[in-house]
Amino acid sequence: MAGRPSDAHFGPQAQKEPCPKDASPAEPKRKGRRQGPSERCKQTTYPTRRSIEGPKRTSHAADHPSGDCPKILPPGRIEGPRECCKQRTYSVKKCKRVPTPPIKCDIVTSVPLSRRSLLAALLAPGRFRLAEAILEKAVASGQLRAAVLRVEQNGQPFERAFGLAKPDSPFLIASITKPMTATAAMILADRGLLHLEDPVAKFFPTFTAGGRDKITLRHCLTHTSGLPDMLPDNNALRQRHAPLSEFVNGALTTPLLFPPGARTSYQSMGILLGAAIIEKVARQPLPQFLKSELFQPLRMTATNLGNNPNGVKIQVEHADPPGGTPETASWDWNSPYWRGLAAPWGGAHSTAADITKLLQAFLHPTGTPLKKQTAQRMTVNQNVGLDKPYGIGWAIVPPGFGHGGSTGTSCWAHPAKDATFVLLTSLPARASQKPIIDPVANAIRAAL
Repeated sequence: MAGRPSDAHFGPQAQKEPCPKDASPAEPKRKGRRQGPSERCKQTTYPTRRSIEGPKRTSHAADHPSGDCPKILPPGRIEGPRECCKQRTYSVKKCKRVPTPPIKCDIVTSVPLSRRSLLAALLAPGRFRLAEAILEKAVASGQLRAAVLRVEQNGQPFERAFGLAKPDSPFLIASITKPMTATAAMILADRGLLHLEDPVAKFFPTFTAGGRDKITLRHCLTHTSGLPDMLPDNNALRQRHAPLSEFVNGALTTPLLFPPGARTSYQSMGILLGAAIIEKVARQPLPQFLKSELFQPLRMTATNLGNNPNGVKIQVEHADPPGGTPETASWDWNSPYWRGLAAPWGGAHSTAADITKLLQAFLHPTGTPLKKQTAQRMTVNQNVGLDKPYGIGWAIVPPGFGHGGSTGTSCWAHPAKDATFVLLTSLPARASQKPIIDPVANAIRAAL
């Protein structure tokens, strides 16, 4: 066992004759004190193992400048007397510190991370492994062609693409467009140009018959207007590539399903009329207004309403009605017509990172592009006393807010956990909601 060298290693002067006064009781020795010249015998030696007389303490390497010493010890080991030269030296060979290699990581981040934050991000994939496995299985089986999952908690982002998608791939996000349109209306409300209690008839004077005169902008943005989700001739309008103005005219004349404010019923046509009001007040097309007043302030550079034919293709064969046929190819979700229509209820294209920015703007409002109290108001239930809760544009998804899309998209924010979730897929919700979207969302909630 390696230990202290034997007495023979400490030189001849360490073997002095014993002091004649050693027989007398020694004075108590103070702990840790080195023994100096003995006052009992005036010896000038230091008979302790810490003080060594003998050959000069030099490094072993200095005695072998040519490097011809056959005995080389590993770095960090204390050298004893060398058998190669019998020197009684005790030097330590310092080991060189190997620099830590850079950490490689495929996690996509929106901001530079500190080392501590990066290490935390590196652990994130393990937390979300169940959610990843669900998407991996769906892609491997051919059920799902493309998806992007993004989770952000306490400023730590995790993002992964699956199948044919890349992290920055734009998707047709369908009804996640609705909160964007509602936000545009509330930007104008913050400026005093609109009020939630304004009747739609104020902007469309003919919108009065059958109780329509009681419908307000609030009703349109909270799904309580009584308007239908889609027009009865929706498919016919799309088949003949009708402009958006024809959809507006249809919404102004279609019969109501119930009196305004009586209950909550999901309705895209109410959002359409809200968008038509925005264009009248802002005096510019909604896509242009959203770009300058919402997307640019939030740096959502990959988001736009319409005009994106190069986004991820939707698996339209699973849509309702089924697409992917010669009869529907000219007007389905992948057609240039639909992707350029700029439908305010479902025609936006965006990425997982950009939707995260939108969620964060409501999770942590800063006053831009909305006042803080306005942003908070949009994410709480506006339909108190009715059958279903709903915010302004946002769905109330306990324990927070969010929205989904019929093209196979979902997003939500969890205020208590300071977390956001975005899942964009190419598989329509009617085929992906139960087997993919819901299980992935539940796995993420459990991991937060």
